[in-house]
Amino acid sequence: MIGDLSTQARLLQFFLREAAPSSSNVEKLRLRVNTERAQLGNLGTYMAEAAPNLRICAPGKEDCDCSPDPALMSAAAAQADIVRRELVALDDALAAGRSGFELIEQGALRYPGGRVERALEEICEAADTFLDLAAGRPLMTARVAPITSASTLPAVQPLARAATSVTRMRAPQLCATAERLFPDGVELNLIYDSKCGVCQWEVDFLSARDSAGRLMYTDLEADDFEENAPRNGNLDYETALASFHAVTSNGEVLSGMPVFKAAYDAVGLGWVWSIYDNKLAAAFFDLGYSIFARFRTDITRGTSIEALVTARRAQRQAQRGSASPEACGPCQEILLP
Repeated sequence: MIGDLSTQARLLQFFLREAAPSSSNVEKLRLRVNTERAQLGNLGTYMAEAAPNLRICAPGKEDCDCSPDPALMSAAAAQADIVRRELVALDDALAAGRSGFELIEQGALRYPGGRVERALEEICEAADTFLDLAAGRPLMTARVAPITSASTLPAVQPLARAATSVTRMRAPQLCATAERLFPDGVELNLIYDSKCGVCQWEVDFLSARDSAGRLMYTDLEADDFEENAPRNGNLDYETALASFHAVTSNGEVLSGMPVFKAAYDAVGLGWVWSIYDNKLAAAFFDLGYSIFARFRTDITRGTSIEALVTARRAQRQAQRGSASPEACGPCQEILLP
């Protein structure tokens, strides 16, 4: 989820930069950023919640029993603080109206979208650094290259970094799990939406070719879907609905395009996604999938993710109420998360 939100923030920055803010479209751009402001707030919240549960160890000492490195753990936690700080800067820039979108030049860096764009980039930088630390990758910069007369498109490298950051992130909270997650022989648990025709077709396709029984399938729309369970990657309903997820037998959580590659590998069709080994191709596939995932339920189920989550919560609250009507009384009317 952190990577998905980081990608969304980076795409918003690119949109703002390419739109070339002017007096005629500033209000439209301000409304666009305000529309996505809540999701940007969620990014900082998720980072702050995840930071204490990470197991970030010194280079060369990464394993499930390692002692977390205090400096690296502190550095990861600091990125959530940066996001919160930059969200304040973003709100201030939006409140300033047109002046918040005026061009800023800082040495070799240019921000056509002004203070609004600069705040968005700082948010993306912090999220990417957080994910690099969590996954044990070397720290990299994802700053957008300056626009020059010879460059009309955003740099590809930042796009690739933003789009792929979450997909290879290990799930540290599952690392120390001693119990066996799956039955013998099962390598991957695919968490899918059975009410999405495209998703169900993909599961049926893989199931028909999984003669060795290396895959198992968990329907997030089933009544018995267990949220926050290790075998389901500790995912809640909303997170699982937002992207295609899979959990490996050692507890790693995959999201987005890497799920397809791992699943096809498991059934002997790895060659289908061999193109994904190319970094540039992977970046574009990841970007395409992130856009599709954002609107998937609107396209395949005719309703938004937000509406589905609200309905799910209402259903569960109703089930709680019907289970013990006398236990709660008037409080049954409250919609719990």
